[in-house]
Amino acid sequence: MANSDSVHRLPRTVRPTHYDLTVQTDLQHERFYGRVSIHLNVIEPTNTIELHAASTLVLVSPPVFKITSTASSSTFTPYLIRRTSETQRLECVFAETFEKGTTGVLEIGFEADLASNLLGYYKCTWSGGVYAATQFEPVEARSAFPCFDEPALKATYTYTSITRQGIVSLANMPAEHVSSTSKDDLLMTGEDTTQWVKTVFQTTPPMSTYIVAYANGPFQFIEGSYTSPISKEEKPVRVWTTADLIGNARYTLDVASRALPAYEALFELEMPLPKMDILAISESDVGAMENWGLIISYAGHALAAPGDTSAERESGGSISHELAHQWFGNATTMAWWDSLFLNEGFAAWIGEVVVLDTLFPEWGVEADFIHGHLNEALRVDAQRSSHPVLVPIEKESKIMDAFDNLSYGKAASILRMLATHLGQKAFLRGVALYLKRHEYANAEPAELWAAIGESCGVDVTGMVKEWIELKGFPVVSVTPTATGIDVRQDRFLSDCRPDDEENSTIWTIPLAVLHLDTSAEIVDHRHVLNTHSTYIDLPSPSIVKLNASTSGFFRVYYTPAHLRSLLTFATDLNTADALGLIHDTGALAAAGLYDIGQVMDVFNAFSGSFQYAVQRSLAAELDLIERTWWEDDAIMSGLNTLKAKQFGGILDIIGYEYDPADGYAVTQLRTLALSHAARAGEPRVLQLLQKWFEAFMRDHEGSGLNASAVAVAFYSAVRHGAQESYDKVFKVYQDNTDPAHHSAAVTALAATQHTTLSDRTINEAILHARAPDVPTFLLAMAKNPRASRKACEQVMLHWDELDAKFGKTFSKDRIVLSVFSRLSSKEDIERVRAFFETKNTSHIDSALSRVYEEAYTRAAWSSRSTAELSEWFEHVHEEKGSGKGCVVL
Repeated sequence: MANSDSVHRLPRTVRPTHYDLTVQTDLQHERFYGRVSIHLNVIEPTNTIELHAASTLVLVSPPVFKITSTASSSTFTPYLIRRTSETQRLECVFAETFEKGTTGVLEIGFEADLASNLLGYYKCTWSGGVYAATQFEPVEARSAFPCFDEPALKATYTYTSITRQGIVSLANMPAEHVSSTSKDDLLMTGEDTTQWVKTVFQTTPPMSTYIVAYANGPFQFIEGSYTSPISKEEKPVRVWTTADLIGNARYTLDVASRALPAYEALFELEMPLPKMDILAISESDVGAMENWGLIISYAGHALAAPGDTSAERESGGSISHELAHQWFGNATTMAWWDSLFLNEGFAAWIGEVVVLDTLFPEWGVEADFIHGHLNEALRVDAQRSSHPVLVPIEKESKIMDAFDNLSYGKAASILRMLATHLGQKAFLRGVALYLKRHEYANAEPAELWAAIGESCGVDVTGMVKEWIELKGFPVVSVTPTATGIDVRQDRFLSDCRPDDEENSTIWTIPLAVLHLDTSAEIVDHRHVLNTHSTYIDLPSPSIVKLNASTSGFFRVYYTPAHLRSLLTFATDLNTADALGLIHDTGALAAAGLYDIGQVMDVFNAFSGSFQYAVQRSLAAELDLIERTWWEDDAIMSGLNTLKAKQFGGILDIIGYEYDPADGYAVTQLRTLALSHAARAGEPRVLQLLQKWFEAFMRDHEGSGLNASAVAVAFYSAVRHGAQESYDKVFKVYQDNTDPAHHSAAVTALAATQHTTLSDRTINEAILHARAPDVPTFLLAMAKNPRASRKACEQVMLHWDELDAKFGKTFSKDRIVLSVFSRLSSKEDIERVRAFFETKNTSHIDSALSRVYEEAYTRAAWSSRSTAELSEWFEHVHEEKGSGKGCVVL
C-alpha cells in the first residue's frame, strides 16, 4: 500500500497553506488564462519545489518563488524547469537551498483551452452556446491550474473570476465583491476592460484540490434557505442551471433545503460554509460531484419535472448523497485514495438511506439500497478480479479503479451491517465523534473505528479488519439438525470453486437469526460467527432465516428442504428479507450451488406480491437469466411468456392508467409492470402505450401522459413500431430540451428491431452522440438481441477513436462494461481478449477483468442449466402463482 514517501506521491519537503487563484475565462474562444500564487511552508531543506501541472497547461512565464520577511524580500527563479507528462509533474530546481521553516509564495502564470473531455475545466454546450464548469476528482485540478494535487495537501483558497459582462461566476464560496476590471486585472492582452467583470470570492476553509470548483455561464437560479439547528443561522440554498431547465429545479431545491438541517442535527455539526449552491449542467462524466459549497451535477440526475416520480427519486438520492459529502470527504477527508470508502461508503449509506428515509419514508430506501448498492457489490465482490475496500493504490493511474461498487456499495453495506449489529444510535454517535475530531483535516480508517469503538464499547477494529482489508465475502451455509443448525462460512466466488488459499479468510459475521415459526418474528443478534463453523442450539422445531433484514454483507445457502420451509413464510417476511432471499437464490444458482428449480420456487413464492421492491427484484433476476440465454430462442420465448403473464397480471389488478391519487409505490409498480410487459410483447400493453405515444407526439404538454410513462411509451413505440416512430423519437433526442425525454429517447432508439435503423443508432452512438449519451446508448443496445453483437463489433472497430475521446474518464469503463455485458460464450471472451491484447488498457483493466469473469460465469451456467430451464418453461411456468403474496399497496 502506498505511503507518503512513495515515488508516486509528491515529496513532503514543502507544503501549501493557501492559494490565490485568478482565472479569466474566454467562453467565446473556449480558452482560459490564469495566475496562481501558492503560499508554501518549507518542511525540510530543499532546492526543489515539485508540484502538479498537466501538460495541457501552457506556462506563460517562468515560476518564481518569493520570500518576504520584515527586513527584506527576495525573488528566486529556478535555473531548471522540468515537466513530466506521464506523472504530470512540474519540477522547479533553484540554485539556492531553502531552509526548514522558510515561508514564501510560488507564482505561476498559465493558460489552456477549455477541455472537451468532461475533465478539469471543461466546456459544456447547450442550445444557447457554451459555458464552463470544473470536474477535478480525482486528479484533474492540475489540468486547470498548477497545484499540489493530493487530498492530504489541504490549503485555503481565494478565487477570483474574470468573465465577460453578463456571465455568471460561481465558486465554492459566496462572492465577496464584484467590480469592473483594470488593465492590470486582465490576463489576456488587447482586451477592452469595459467588457469584463471581476468577481472575488470569500476565502475557503482548508480543503483538498479535488473539491475546488468554479463555473462560468449564463446561469439562472431559484433560491431557498434553511436554518441551522446548531447556530440558528439562516443559510441560502440555490439551484442554478440554464434557462431551458430552470423550470425543473424546484424539487432539487426542496430536497437540499430539507436535507442540510437533517445532517447538521444528526451529527451535531454545522456545515461550515455559508451557502450551498447546486449547478445542474448539460454534460458531465459523473452523475454529480460534491464540490464543497458548489455541487455540480448532470441535469438528468439533479432535476425533476413536476410529477415525474422516477426523476424525483433519482434527484433526491443523488442530491442527498452529495450533501453527505459536505461532511464525509469535504470537511473530513481521507488521507489518500486507498481510503476512498471513507467518503463514498458513508455518502451511500447515510446519504441515500439514513437521512433520505427521514425525508421520504414512502420511498422505501432500505429496499432500494439492498437491490442496488448491496446486491451489486456482492456481485462484483464475488469475482476473483475484485479488490479490498481498502484498495492498494501504488500509482496514480490506478486511482480510478477505486471508484466502483466496492468503495461505494460494499463499504456502505459494511457500515450498515456494523450499525445494525452494534445499534445505529451508538454507531452514529461514534461517527459524529470522528467528524468532530477531524474537521478540516485528513483521517485514516483506524481513527474512524476507534471513535465508533469508543462510542459502542467494542473492538470495532478487530471486527471489521477482514471486511475492509481483504477482498471477497462469505457464503454462510445453514444445515438443520434435530436440535438446532450447523453454520459454516466459506468464501463465495461466482464460479463456486475457491481453493484452500482463497478459502482461508475467517470473517466476523453478525448472523442476525430470524425465528419465523413463533407468534412474533424474533431477531437474535447474539450469534456471531468468527470461526469456520459452529453449532447454534434452537428451540425445536424451528424455522430460521439468517441475515435478518438482509443487514449483512454475505450470501446464505439453505438446504433445498430448508429453503422450501422458508418459502412457506413468504407472506410473513418483511421486504428486506424477501429481497435477500430472492437475490441470494439467484446468485447461488448462477454459481452452481442451486439449480433452476430453486430459483423458480422462489419466483413462485413471491410472484403474487404487490410490493414494488419485491417485483423489481424478481424482474432483475429474470433479467440475469435473459442476459445468459438471450440467444436461445426457445428460452427467450418462455421467458417473455412468463413476463407477460406476470406483469400483465399485476396491471389487471392495480390498473393500467396512472392516477394522481396513487402513491409513490403504486406509481413505481405500474411503471415497472408496463415496462416489462411491453418488453415481453403483451398485446394490451402495447396498444395502450402506442395510444399514449401518439398523443404525446401530437402535443407534449397537452397529452396528459404521466411523466413516469414517457420512457416506456418511447421504448415500446420504437421496439414494436416502424421507421415513423423511430424518426419521431430521434427528433426528441436531437431537440435535447428536456433531460428526462432526451434520456428516454436514447434508450428507445437502441431498441429498434430494424437492421437499417439499428445501424443508424450504432453510428449515432459511436460517431456523433454527446459523450454522456454514449454509454447509455451502448448499454441499451447490448440489451437488444438484434443489436448486441453488432454494437460489440463497432466498438472494437472504432476503439481508437473512443479511446481518444474518453481518455481517463469514468465513461470509458462504463462503455466496456455496457457493450460487452452480454458476452456468454468462451469464444466471445477469447475474441475480445485477443482484440484488447494489442491495446493500451491501463485505464480499463479492471473493467475488462469483470467482463471476462462474468462472461465465463454465464457460459458455465448456460452449459449446466439449459436443459433444466427449457424443461421448466415447457411444463412448469403455466402453474406459477399460487395467489399468495405480500399485498401492500
